[in-house]
Amino acid sequence: MLCSKTLVEVAKVELPFEFDMSCCTVVGSVNGLICLVDTFDGRKLYLCNLAIRRYKHIGNSSSFRRCIPANPYMLLGFGYHRESNDYKVIRIMCINTFGRSIQREVEVYSLGEGCWRKVGGAFPWTLLSQSPAAFVNGNLHWVVYSPEREVDEVVLSFSLGEEVFREIEMPDDHSPDSLTCESLCVWRDCLSLLEYCPDLEEDACENCYLWVMKEYGVSDSWSKLYNIVLEGRVERLLGITRFDEIVYENQENRVVLYNFENHQAKYSSTSFGGPYRFDVVPLIESLLFLEGEDGVLDQESSFEGTSCEGSQSKKKKKKRVPKKNKKKKKSL
Repeated sequence: MLCSKTLVEVAKVELPFEFDMSCCTVVGSVNGLICLVDTFDGRKLYLCNLAIRRYKHIGNSSSFRRCIPANPYMLLGFGYHRESNDYKVIRIMCINTFGRSIQREVEVYSLGEGCWRKVGGAFPWTLLSQSPAAFVNGNLHWVVYSPEREVDEVVLSFSLGEEVFREIEMPDDHSPDSLTCESLCVWRDCLSLLEYCPDLEEDACENCYLWVMKEYGVSDSWSKLYNIVLEGRVERLLGITRFDEIVYENQENRVVLYNFENHQAKYSSTSFGGPYRFDVVPLIESLLFLEGEDGVLDQESSFEGTSCEGSQSKKKKKKRVPKKNKKKKKSL
């Protein structure tokens, strides 16, 4: 883990379960909890509180196990629903049924209920990438293709409370081409969009644009606030910090923090190239899931999270998710 102000390594964490680190991806981070997935086949999914070394394996649903032979393309998201005090994982699967058609299934895992549940209705959107979802205002967000609009690209939101999808239009002046790279993020509690077009010259600086939705859900409130010139070649846009810094990976596989207010750049001392990949998410240390509280997460406790339906014959006490405790310092 790196400090968000200095990019100095502040801690190393050994995960107590088998994980192919070259395929390990951070799905999201909320209130001190991190959701990890092995993207090789999506079977291994964990919730982790790294501050107190607590881990939980999330079992797979019966529908997901049936899809594994088809090697589904997946999109995941992780967030917190404040009203029900529940943490949820959403999994969108695109399954190629041996060349006949693309079948899409959506399911949600509720930590409070301890099981997966299918989300009904059609899913006509086309997934563009497996980039992490942006979690804002109780909703998860991705950039997708919409088959029902003249402008194909839209922001797709998923409400963790209602468990329904909605479309949000992209900015009017937003017209990406095949080379444009995009990343949804959160800046000052607002849904934001980072976009840049990679320069083919190795040492060239690259332009990056920051769009901010000032009023959530109102497409007319998109504003292009910054035109930022980043130093060196950008391999990946990784996000934005609350200190007005864009986080990206440069051509040397180092993490760069570029402050677009004072135009100062900081570089990590470590290069993250080689067989392992890295992700950047904000991490707030917390005491969630302390031993002895309701909803304790036993290390590597696993179960078959088949479905919430069909389990009513054997009534089980609903697992309560503990309320948030006092938070500690922040790190990246």
